Amino acid sequence: MKKSLLLLTTCIFCLVTVTLNGQGITDLIAGYTGKVEWDATNKKVTFVTSGEITFTTKGNKSWLWEVPTDVSNIYINKNTRVNGAFHSKA
Repeated sequence: MKKSLLLLTTCIFCLVTVTLNGQGITDLIAGYTGKVEWDATNKKVTFVTSGEITFTTKGNKSWLWEVPTDVSNIYINKNTRVNGAFHSKA
């Protein structure tokens, strides 16, 4: 019983953590049809080429990127179009 409760508590904690922190950088890279780069040192995401945000697991809001808390800056290169939206807790 204690192991089951601990496992359940751990799973709930992980689910809440993922929800609060948004989708990770690897999720964005996989879900963006253009080229995007992540600079971990400067906590910067750069959309290099035009594309569309399409997450396969989000249903009707597949175009919405829940920006994780470890991202400080988002840049879009000149002449680059990003079809999608960003949601930040900041």
